[in-house]
Amino acid sequence: MVSFRHNMKTALAEFVGVFFIMLCIGCNVSGREEFSDPLLILPTSVASMVMALYYGCPKAHFNPAVTLSLAVTRFVEWREVPIYIVSQVFGALAGCLCYQQIHSNPANFLAIHEHPRSEYYDLVVCQAIFSTMMCLVFLCVSPITTKNKKQFYGLAIGFVIIAQRHSVRKVFRDGWNNPAITFSIYTTAPSSTPTMLCHLLGEFLGVGLASMIHGLTFPEAYDKPGTFMAKLVAELVGTFFLVVTFACHIFLKTAMGPWAIAATLLCMMCAFGSSSGSHLNPAVTLALRITGRSVDEGSPLSLAAFLYVVAQFLGALIAALVIKSISGTLVLDDVAPVFESFTFRQLALAEAFFTGFLCFVMVSTRAMGTRDLTQVAGLIVGSCMTAAGFAVGAVSAALFNPAVTLGLVMAVPSWSPRMFFSYLAFQLFGTMLCCIFFMITRGRLSAEDVSSSRVGQAAHKAIEAFGAAASASADLATVAADALADLGDPFGEKTDKTDKTAEKSPAKESTEAV
Repeated sequence: MVSFRHNMKTALAEFVGVFFIMLCIGCNVSGREEFSDPLLILPTSVASMVMALYYGCPKAHFNPAVTLSLAVTRFVEWREVPIYIVSQVFGALAGCLCYQQIHSNPANFLAIHEHPRSEYYDLVVCQAIFSTMMCLVFLCVSPITTKNKKQFYGLAIGFVIIAQRHSVRKVFRDGWNNPAITFSIYTTAPSSTPTMLCHLLGEFLGVGLASMIHGLTFPEAYDKPGTFMAKLVAELVGTFFLVVTFACHIFLKTAMGPWAIAATLLCMMCAFGSSSGSHLNPAVTLALRITGRSVDEGSPLSLAAFLYVVAQFLGALIAALVIKSISGTLVLDDVAPVFESFTFRQLALAEAFFTGFLCFVMVSTRAMGTRDLTQVAGLIVGSCMTAAGFAVGAVSAALFNPAVTLGLVMAVPSWSPRMFFSYLAFQLFGTMLCCIFFMITRGRLSAEDVSSSRVGQAAHKAIEAFGAAASASADLATVAADALADLGDPFGEKTDKTDKTAEKSPAKESTEAV
């Protein structure tokens, strides 16, 4: 009886949650006639709905791919999987029927974008990439899989939708990283079965990839000891997703590209912040190294920072290879640099200043007195990326990251290798500015932050040595004073004897006179 009641509660929660997600998608598409591009605001609206639902039901799934990834990683029993998936599919179908009743004009209903056979491979790969991101972020931040509840879990899961939809919506409009949503859209509208199967195949491939990556990056979740290699894998995977999002923005020239990039950065920082610290940027790793912030307690600081940078560049190279393999769909006829109308000096200033700005914020979130910011560090850095991306994205493409620069130079045919070294010089200069400014403005370290800074450790040791020397000097002075007190005052005794002799002198004189 208890099991039946539990299953009914689970089924009802999943049905209602997916129902509202599907209803939000359909109403946004059908009821946004006043916008020239009605799909522009759709990802943020749906992400907000998903975020609210996950905070309302912390242990809900709302996604068959997520349910399968939890079952593969043994956080959910396989016998419960059919209950979740059936409820999710029926909730999505009910949402489709409901939004069609709210908006009675069939011309505004969700339209299916058919793909030729030449694009099937690209469709599967892109769907697999972002389905992996969705399942992986869920596994990393959900209260179901983490011992310590993370307050940002709903925010991170919702922002995956912003990252995916603003990245590839121009070419793959019907992908939502959710097999239940995909199935309901394709079954309630005239469509071709092969395209739907490509979406579903990519989404289920993401389940396997996410489960494998989670096992490599969080071995402690499976009662295994954590390793430094897990941190390197986290840096590699996080940089991979960041470079893919950048490449989609550069290739497709999306208006909301900086918003998608910031969403990806937020998701990766929330997912891997407790594993590797989520640097995802050689400039950030260098800034943390210079300012003395620890990269890994179990390895020498210089070696750990070097390996972090190697992992980040390797992730960028893998992303470049993947992007080149699907270039038939993503790459336009002429992908020219977005900054071609600006001068070299303008590009240098934009990259240097905003790279320094981003590094300063990253270092500051790990500095003294800010350990309570770990829950919102992803939101802080993502906000910086949003501001900087929209501010100078048209000037320098707003890269601010040597690994991203390398990946794009490898993936974009019209970008020459010289661009990498030019960008690298600007970004390193900005990193140096960040370190100088940080040491000037945040040079005084609190006692609790001393352990995380080599400069602080040296200063603390010097203060301890000075205090010990002062204490020893005081003790020596006390011992000397006590010794003098024990010896007495010879000058005082001599004076007393002289006085006594002087007192006896008149009596002696009288005796002599007699």
